[in-house]
Amino acid sequence: MAFRIKNEAKDWFKYIRPHMEYDFDYYYLCLMAGMAKREKTPQDIPQVDTTELTQDFPGDYRLRGRLIIALLIKTDLEAMGIKLKERAALDAHIHRLIEPHSASGLSSEGERLVNRYANRGFEILLEWFDQRPRNLEIFLPLYKQKLEYAINENVAFKT
Repeated sequence: MAFRIKNEAKDWFKYIRPHMEYDFDYYYLCLMAGMAKREKTPQDIPQVDTTELTQDFPGDYRLRGRLIIALLIKTDLEAMGIKLKERAALDAHIHRLIEPHSASGLSSEGERLVNRYANRGFEILLEWFDQRPRNLEIFLPLYKQKLEYAINENVAFKT
């Protein structure tokens, strides 16, 4: 398994991708939108309709991979209504998503789940923006504003 995003995402980000160090950068933007809204695609997107970006967290993301995984777990637990005091359900869910010896630290189920959040996040970006981003300096502040609004609407990111 790997981090995969809808084929259209690469084209949608084409004007700002040259300013990004990794393709994972735009995957991350999509992922954060999906997790902020606590929304994932109802099912896996067929591989033929997605592009594999990487099998591991690249570069600086490698240092933050555990935080991304923790946020994924927290977001999905809350979306499923599993409380932290429900130890058996919590433990079972974490064990389904984590594989410490894999390149990403996620099990194949965990990678499918993170891809579902990222792919729904891409759909959310299409809803948030009438046009594809053409300038990173204009896009990022608008993205941040919309992301903060989504976070404030949902308790997934609140501590």
